[in-house]
Amino acid sequence: FFQAEDGIRDYKVTGVQTCALPIFYVSPNGNDKADGLTEGTALKTIAAAQALAIGGDVIMLEAGASFRESVYVGPGWGDVGRAGAPVVFSSSASNPATIQVGAGEYGFYLYNVGNVTLENLKIAGPGMNKTDVQGVAAMTDDGRHANIIFRNLDVSGFLEGLDRKSTRLN
Repeated sequence: FFQAEDGIRDYKVTGVQTCALPIFYVSPNGNDKADGLTEGTALKTIAAAQALAIGGDVIMLEAGASFRESVYVGPGWGDVGRAGAPVVFSSSASNPATIQVGAGEYGFYLYNVGNVTLENLKIAGPGMNKTDVQGVAAMTDDGRHANIIFRNLDVSGFLEGLDRKSTRLN
């Protein structure tokens, strides 16, 4: 896991007071009824962490662990990130977690959202010839693609690794 004292990290927006925002830990051995604020009280699913996260929070996946779930980030998800305070999905840079999905499933699907960071993750599909979707797809029909950051991602086993599309005409 990422090291942080008591599962809390300091966050400062220039010109605004400092506040502590949580890191939500996720482990295949976790429990979705836990609070997710420490490694010992990790949540089991990424979806459970998403239900708790707000802009500025980190969803930290256990280093080296494998998760069998497709992640949707879009309208109806709740408080996605905001400018200067993205929601961050992350893992260990030296031993990243793996998001493993089956045929027809996206690893991450971001729809009409901004201020989201994906970093230090492996996203594995069933094989290039066994699926017709992307490992990471960022789609919009309302122009909300601001501040989406992809950093240190290893995406394999999909028709395409990354796809970003907008149907909005400017």
